Amino acid sequence: MRRKTFPLRIECLESRMPLAGNVTAGLNRGGLVINGDNGDNSVTVTPGPAGQYVVAGAAGTTINGQASQTFSGAVRGLAVQLRGGSDSLTLKPGTYLGSVVITDLAGSNSVNVAGANINGALIITAASPAGNSVNITNSTVLSNLGVYTRQSHLNSR
Repeated sequence: MRRKTFPLRIECLESRMPLAGNVTAGLNRGGLVINGDNGDNSVTVTPGPAGQYVVAGAAGTTINGQASQTFSGAVRGLAVQLRGGSDSLTLKPGTYLGSVVITDLAGSNSVNVAGANINGALIITAASPAGNSVNITNSTVLSNLGVYTRQSHLNSR
């Protein structure tokens, strides 16, 4: 009995992009405003001299379409709204002028503040019922500290 053979074919599939997004950042009335999208975003903020800040993306996240962006001038505060997706925000060591307000409305998220000197209030709101992690270590807050979470883990040292 004769065996039937079938030719092998290879079919190319469309390319896949990582599930990260583009975060927008800009100055508004003396404050640095960072807005996420509904993708999984990873953002790092590093303060520099004289109110300068570097906002960088990781794991495929872009900042205004670029890997990172530097904002100069008398930045007097920081407002971050990460929106949907599973997001990660890290505030690197240094001095943050004015208050820092972080809001994340959906997803399982991580906020890390390490070695920060915040010359104002630090307010973190993680409204999602999913597991969130807020870690604050070796940091100084000049004014009020408020952490509002639902079903989340808070670690402060």
